[in-house]
Amino acid sequence: MVIVCCKGYPDDDPRDLAKSQNWPLTSKEFLQWITFHRQNATILRMFMEPIDERGALFSPYRIATEDLKVDLEGWNPEFWAYVDDIIADGDRRGVVFMVDVFDTWPQDHGLSPWCRRYNVNNVDVCGSNVLRGPPPPRALDFARKVFEETGRHRNVIYQDGNEAFEAMSPEWSLGFRDLLRRVEAERGYVRHPFGTQSDDDGVRGQVDFVSYEQELAPDRWCGGSPRVCKPTMVNESAPLTPQQVLRQVYAADAKGTTFAFWMGEQNQDQRGFTLEHGLQPWAEGQPMPAWARPAERCPSTAGIDVKIHQYVCNNQTVPVPCSGGNAVLDATPLFGRLGPRGVCNSEHDNCDGRICEPPDGLTWSWSAPPGVTIRIQNTGECDGLCRNIPCRGDRGYQLVFEHLRPGNYWAKAEINGQTDCEGKRLTNASGQREFWVE
Repeated sequence: MVIVCCKGYPDDDPRDLAKSQNWPLTSKEFLQWITFHRQNATILRMFMEPIDERGALFSPYRIATEDLKVDLEGWNPEFWAYVDDIIADGDRRGVVFMVDVFDTWPQDHGLSPWCRRYNVNNVDVCGSNVLRGPPPPRALDFARKVFEETGRHRNVIYQDGNEAFEAMSPEWSLGFRDLLRRVEAERGYVRHPFGTQSDDDGVRGQVDFVSYEQELAPDRWCGGSPRVCKPTMVNESAPLTPQQVLRQVYAADAKGTTFAFWMGEQNQDQRGFTLEHGLQPWAEGQPMPAWARPAERCPSTAGIDVKIHQYVCNNQTVPVPCSGGNAVLDATPLFGRLGPRGVCNSEHDNCDGRICEPPDGLTWSWSAPPGVTIRIQNTGECDGLCRNIPCRGDRGYQLVFEHLRPGNYWAKAEINGQTDCEGKRLTNASGQREFWVE
């Protein structure tokens, strides 16, 4: 999947590669470009207003005034004809469109046609609160129009909403799913896959596929009761370099999932390079090209940085430890997998992170005077974001000495062979820190 969003030049440059291809719709030129390089999927988003987009074409609702305010009781035939033509052209080229039934981004950011300043109906449903309960009739009317106009095509799949994880309730997601099935039955349309970007596992278990917005290739989602697994994709990411895109595309292949090329702010040369020299060879079954391979920049030995996080005396952070206070030590792997959401420590780590990697490969040893309490904390959210990995009391990124007494202290953290750098296993490493309490 290749998505043209969002720019491609600095903000002060009048050129905008995404807008030139009619994002958040798309263009026939864009379809021709990506299919030439063996790519076969992209995204359409249809909830928008024409004032902040680029004119009458960019409004699903009827244009009511010269200053482009819309009538929420009517539809814009030019818009829907354009959508129909684009999807039909994509079908001839073998392109599948993922249609976001409702785009929460303009709704969240005050750019919704439902905001009073954009319509003549005196409707002011502006902001994300409307997404938190059942979908109002206006939302279901819009979704029905999307399904009726696009569902006649076989090369369409649906996602409940762009960034549905932000605020969209299960009632919205499952209400859209049920409405799609009704429209398909009424119109005699084929059954279309319906997926979600919600982070609600109850919703995920009741749809056809699961999508994420993240920078790393996803694991296949499995959950629910009874347990089910769903096709899984990343359909949007932060801006990535061509090398980073390719690594995640190939990593997703290995996991049996999908990672989309979100063009983001790559310039035209980078976009073309990623397609021609990266995604096209990938689509043709070739191995990862040498320019994208990361292994040579990974060290052979892991490193670990053990440092004083803070000293606390009388509930205040202080520069030196005191008797009766606390000391907190941090252990940061210098290379390899880190904590929740796989976020790398950019200060130390020049390798890509991994999703859900509590410090299960990190062990502590220590020495302290008698009577001092020692505990481990910061478990990488093993019981939260990393629900499939059990918590352990002897694993954590921080060691805490409580009720300090005079004497010498040391703490040592070791990586016991479970650290890697972009798939390359690293040799064990350890780090130590000492301090003295007067």
